[in-house]
Amino acid sequence: MLYNSAIALSVACAGAAAVRYLPTIPWDSWPQLALFSALTIYLHARTVKVENRMNYSLGTAVFFPVLYIYGVGAAMIVTTLAAVVDSVAHKKTVDRMLFNAAQLSLSAVVCGTVYGRLGGTFGYAVSLADIWPLLIAGFVYIVINVSLVVSLSAMALGRAVRSRLRGLLRTMDKDFSAGFWGVVFTLFVAEYSTWGIILLGMVFAQFSRFIEMGVKMSVERGMRQELERELLIDFKTGVYNFRYLTEWLADPAVDPTAVLFIDIDDFKAFNDRHGHAAGDEALITLANLIKSVIRADDAVIRYGGEEFVVLLPNMTRAGAKRVARRIQTSLKNVRFPRRDQSLTVSIGIAACPEDTKDKHHLLGLADQAMYEAKRSGKDCCHSWGESAVVHSV
Repeated sequence: MLYNSAIALSVACAGAAAVRYLPTIPWDSWPQLALFSALTIYLHARTVKVENRMNYSLGTAVFFPVLYIYGVGAAMIVTTLAAVVDSVAHKKTVDRMLFNAAQLSLSAVVCGTVYGRLGGTFGYAVSLADIWPLLIAGFVYIVINVSLVVSLSAMALGRAVRSRLRGLLRTMDKDFSAGFWGVVFTLFVAEYSTWGIILLGMVFAQFSRFIEMGVKMSVERGMRQELERELLIDFKTGVYNFRYLTEWLADPAVDPTAVLFIDIDDFKAFNDRHGHAAGDEALITLANLIKSVIRADDAVIRYGGEEFVVLLPNMTRAGAKRVARRIQTSLKNVRFPRRDQSLTVSIGIAACPEDTKDKHHLLGLADQAMYEAKRSGKDCCHSWGESAVVHSV
């Protein structure tokens, strides 16, 4: 009810403003207004979605020279046309189209009023002397526009205005950029009249294509990266898979890195006793526990079965040993559905360059250290090159 009332009020106010300002349209400038209308249709038909949040178009920049040179009435016509084209291009509902047309028209009225009150010059006499009124009025237009959109969106979606506003603020810099180019367009048209509209309009049209191509390339690149990421993720545990480890091993770069080789103790017996579903849950639990203990730049890899490898960049053997102890200590605090369910792990540790500078050898040393931990009674960690075995407590 509030949503429909807000739309009705906006349309009524815009209608009243139209009665006041439409008679002021300079119809003797119809060729120029026709060019602006054609440019508006083209640019709003080629809007692109920015950051999956809003449709962005350089069409906003077309509005400003129409307002500042030809007046509020002409600007209301162009903004209404923009709302209709945008609604058709993006299959918006009639109520949204009506609201967009109304709020854009009302924003034009406020912008024109502010510009006039600040002493701005209308018509082809606009010059750099009017730069501050141009910029301030443009800022007001964008703020009013965003405020009206935020308010109605919050009503329509049932969300708090604050949360909706945060979303739009993240892309508001695009609006200010379009506003800036609108001021440039205004000064260009004031200087070169019809040729200014044609020349800079062609630049905007071409630039709009570049924006569209750039956004599409960005989306495609993101999709490729997501696909590549999925190919490197173990579907069961959500950590990296063996392919990720293979790529790390194939990378010729050798940086200081510590490796943990982790194996669940007596996992076959756990599966036989509690079932494979419980075994899968245990793997997921351990994977999440390891991720909660390590740093953001560290990598957890499911090596296979119940074995995991953890890569710890720029960490010494001593630091890796502390991480291993945290993993084992944290595991003791895990509560499983059944009281007789529990997990322990044996961990082997090796470090580059302390133990070796060869990645394959480093992984092999960590694996051997893990088996030494197994032979020492399990539920402990062992560092390659050290005789002592550290049991968990």
